[in-house]
Amino acid sequence: MKETEKLTLPNNYVELGFEGWNTANFATITIKPQSSTVTAYNYSSDTTALTGLQGFEIESIPSGSIVGLANNAYTKAYVLFNATTGPVGKVYFGFYDTVKQKILVNGSFVTTSAQGINGTALVEFTSADLSGASGVDTIMYPFKLKYAGVGDQDYYLNVTVSASSTTGGFVNSVAPVSFQKSGGAATIKLNYVNSTSMSLFKLGGTAASAEETDINATTEGSVSTIGKASQDIVDDSGIIVVSPTSNTAADKVAVKIPSKDLKVKAYFGKIGAATAGGVYKVISPVTSAIAVMDTEVTATTKTKNFVTVGVLVLTV
Repeated sequence: MKETEKLTLPNNYVELGFEGWNTANFATITIKPQSSTVTAYNYSSDTTALTGLQGFEIESIPSGSIVGLANNAYTKAYVLFNATTGPVGKVYFGFYDTVKQKILVNGSFVTTSAQGINGTALVEFTSADLSGASGVDTIMYPFKLKYAGVGDQDYYLNVTVSASSTTGGFVNSVAPVSFQKSGGAATIKLNYVNSTSMSLFKLGGTAASAEETDINATTEGSVSTIGKASQDIVDDSGIIVVSPTSNTAADKVAVKIPSKDLKVKAYFGKIGAATAGGVYKVISPVTSAIAVMDTEVTATTKTKNFVTVGVLVLTV
């Protein structure tokens, strides 16, 4: 049942309706691979340019719905790699500065192993050197998602990158790109993998193609593949995956993040009062007997219509 739709029971006596959600405020978060290289700048000295970077762009509507580890709000975030060496080397987690109109990243690198949410080595602009032993060094950056930066509910977009001398980062990760509600487990997992080169990525096994396994979502306690779903899908944490098949066909994923813990507004009954001169139909409980034995028939019973069944008299 879609928003504003209702199911009417026979004779129009009662309705089951879905009015919508408990909030009208949603942040739309879109993640997509970069089709061309970009230039970023060191956040501490934005005159130092880093060219030839490629990876992912994360965009939010309304603005300010992506929050860094220092609690600054942004409209765009990036996960970038050197277009030549790819993830086997250095990875940059950065943001777009709307004042400077530049992508800012960190020119200093941490050597990390299994860093993640609340990891002490992570700062707002984090870059990591993953050139260590193959398959050992791992970093996970948690982009906080919060409606316009001020919503009541926090969600996270987690991006995990692992060093690998053969596949370059995402293939060997259990949940390389995932969404979760604050305090919960990942409920949406995106199947991004390396494409034709170390810095190019595709969603699923075939680039620019909608596949069921492009997206996994937890709904009603079970994990389902929804990459080719034609309608929006609401997962158990309240995240709405927008038109999956339309987006996965372009290797994109778009989700809606509610400003508060998502709840359904529904009703069972009738909404509104009876119109003047009209008939208002209600369902009322029957409090008096409608069936009597033949020995119980009285003068009052005989004034009503009744149906005789054997020795049973039904008053109507």
